[in-house]
Amino acid sequence: MAPRRKTTGWAIVLGLAALVANASAARQPERRANISSASSILTFTSGPVSVPIPDNGSVTNSINANSTWGLVSDVNVRVRINHTWTGDLALLLTSPTGQSIPLMLNTGVDGDNLGSGSTDCSGTFTQFDDESSGRLDFAVAPFASSFRPVRRLATFDGSSAGGTWTLTVQDKAAQDVGTLYCWQLEVMRTTPPANEFSDDRSDLSVYRPSTSQWFIRTLDNPFSAYDTIGQSGDIPVVGQYVPGTINQRAMFRPSTGQWTFSVASGLQPFIWGINGDIPVPADYNADGVTDAAVYRPSTGVWYVRNVWNISYGTPGDIPVPASYLPGAGSQIAVWRPSTGEWFIGGIGIVVWGGNGDIPVPGNYFGDERDEVAVFRPSTGHWYMRGWDGEIRLTQYGINGDIPVPADYDGDGRTDLAVFRPSEGRWYIQNISVVDFGAPGDIPILKRPAYPGYPY
Repeated sequence: MAPRRKTTGWAIVLGLAALVANASAARQPERRANISSASSILTFTSGPVSVPIPDNGSVTNSINANSTWGLVSDVNVRVRINHTWTGDLALLLTSPTGQSIPLMLNTGVDGDNLGSGSTDCSGTFTQFDDESSGRLDFAVAPFASSFRPVRRLATFDGSSAGGTWTLTVQDKAAQDVGTLYCWQLEVMRTTPPANEFSDDRSDLSVYRPSTSQWFIRTLDNPFSAYDTIGQSGDIPVVGQYVPGTINQRAMFRPSTGQWTFSVASGLQPFIWGINGDIPVPADYNADGVTDAAVYRPSTGVWYVRNVWNISYGTPGDIPVPASYLPGAGSQIAVWRPSTGEWFIGGIGIVVWGGNGDIPVPGNYFGDERDEVAVFRPSTGHWYMRGWDGEIRLTQYGINGDIPVPADYDGDGRTDLAVFRPSEGRWYIQNISVVDFGAPGDIPILKRPAYPGYPY
């Protein structure tokens, strides 16, 4: 059923428009950020390729690591090549950022082949590893072991792991030819804590529906990393769904009600919801874990997985769950644009905002609970009301901006921020202005989408 009206001290009508004259100008000072990390190792292979190496010529072969994100902390390379005079060969590795380093430059005792055994990916490789004690200039072909490269692979450390890695094989002298049969790339990457939404601070993240790519960067690191998850029409629903872990990238598919989490072991799909449901993930039972949940606009029923189902809302209401009560997890709540009423479980009714506004609850006052707030797209004004009655009005943004409030500096307060689609630029009040995104990209929010949000 619809939430029943209760007469409380909060059920007051506030003249928001009258406050416009006192709006303060937006400021955009210097950038500041920091980040910690967790590591994981991924191996990529070219598969059996059989690429001819011409006499006095060169060939390239690439491995697509577009499904990888994070920053490089270690790289190893393995190759399987047949060649009748290995002293002719030079091998170079080029990273997704365009940086190249030599692995081998006409070194070693001349002989046949790099690696031995089967001429596919099941044979024994020649491996290049910074931590190896082996030296090619003292070794004998076919070099079926591990060796230090000519230049340290650590040169790539700190650069983006995701993208296209290219191996170049050069024959630098006449009379001999060969074949590249297989090569492999082992990458240890560091990934930001909680992806774009950590416990202490939020990073910048966008979802590109045209390619199903999820991009992330920190405020102080120009390298972006990305992952591929979902498909066009899916809705990003980031959250800490697995106990004892950082937040997971996750997608909700409205057409089928399927949720998909990206975890270390792979993708975890399950069904929760039906076509037309709105995803509203939050920690409803205050156990520190995000609960998968949907709000059904046609009936006003909330379905929280493994917790409860409850009727709270009517057609036309917008779900706005948030932590309105300190230390109590998230509360169910709906905002009624036609009247500006917020119906908040455990609190009652607050009147704040109206048609055309976008609800943006957040902890703007730093009092360990979320306040009711709206963003007015037509003017770029933010209207915030504290639980002690304090009212704040700030102009930050222009028509067409998408509000993306979050705690970007880790001080426990929600920062005013907008994403400007026309520029692919993030404006974060008093913190930074960052170019990150492209036309058609969607900034990823930790809260549910509002009507008109470009999912």
